[in-house]
Amino acid sequence: MTKKEIVKTICDRANKKKLLKGNLTQLATKEIVQWTFEAIIDTLVTEGRIELRNFGVFEVKRRKPRR
Repeated sequence: MTKKEIVKTICDRANKKKLLKGNLTQLATKEIVQWTFEAIIDTLVTEGRIELRNFGVFEVKRRKPRR
């Protein structure tokens, strides 16, 4: 699944459930998804680990450089 597909799925679902008075645009949804990814990346950089309940645990692992 690509980020574009994630954005479309979330946008369609939010609009179907009428979470806002108006419609949520794909552009706004894309921004929110990007903020989420940036928050995950920032946490991995600063803390080296992030645990998202009912989703998974992500850790930064150091590896030897490739030849």
